[in-house]
Amino acid sequence: MREGLMSEMLYADDLVLLSESMEGLREKFGKWKESFEKKGLKVKLGKTKVLVSGAGPGSSVSKVDPCGVCEKRVMRNSVLCTSCGKWIHGKCANVERVTEALARDFICGRCQNLVEEVETVKVFCYLGDMVLANGRCEAAVTARARFGWVKFKECGELLRGRRFPLKLKEKVYRSCVRPAMLYGSETWCLREREMAILRRTERAMVRAMCGVNLFDKKRDEDLRGMLGMEVSVEQLAEANGVRWYGHVLRRDGDHALRRALEFQVNGARKRGGPKMTWKRQVEEETQKVGLRKEDASNRVRWREGVRAVADGVRRIRPPP
Repeated sequence: MREGLMSEMLYADDLVLLSESMEGLREKFGKWKESFEKKGLKVKLGKTKVLVSGAGPGSSVSKVDPCGVCEKRVMRNSVLCTSCGKWIHGKCANVERVTEALARDFICGRCQNLVEEVETVKVFCYLGDMVLANGRCEAAVTARARFGWVKFKECGELLRGRRFPLKLKEKVYRSCVRPAMLYGSETWCLREREMAILRRTERAMVRAMCGVNLFDKKRDEDLRGMLGMEVSVEQLAEANGVRWYGHVLRRDGDHALRRALEFQVNGARKRGGPKMTWKRQVEEETQKVGLRKEDASNRVRWREGVRAVADGVRRIRPPP
């Protein structure tokens, strides 16, 4: 914590405090709050939220005495929270052994918020992007699809009008609607479910621009060909991830983005196949088009690879 540094307070509405424990987060929050008040600023507790990573919607919840933190079944060495009435694993309570003295007045980390007014949430909107506690991007993709419809309706007189040429509609759609749908897509780890959301949204917009409906039974490829749209929205989302991957690789080794990319999680993972991560996703896409990490310094070649990902090409020409 660096006190008295006014440049860090210029973005007071977009600050994020990270900590591995609730106690550390409470200490950081107290220092920031005290520094703000010394400069005449005030922290609005109604807008301040707490998000616990790894405890979002979609996690496996045990139906038999689930832990109040990790939501798995509790066994031995567990303690009952006197505030919420839920059982907590000893490891989730950061204690090696549960004793009677601890269980007498124990309060779990979720109940011990920063202050009573601060709410613990599982979904949070940060800089226009939806952040989930479980790390997935389904809420972000759904939110951007809704923003896309908002922009589409704002331009609805032109996009739905029959007196305007289809080429003009395609230009307006590509300039105004698609950027709203793909905002923040550089960091999305897209599964089939998220790609289906983008695909359905664009297909509905394409049908509206062409003036057809589902009963006309027109193929999506034919309708996009009428508009001159060669690249689909899900392909552009994957290409944006590869483009951002190149920016990260060009950073210095001690940069925060580079350290986050190469960060290794310690400990044993859960049973089953490994989950798809953003790093694995972009690495697979770059391998399909023949890009290597060393090519990131060559902006021209990396740009060709990004276009190849967007076009669905499996291989680009080898480097000279």
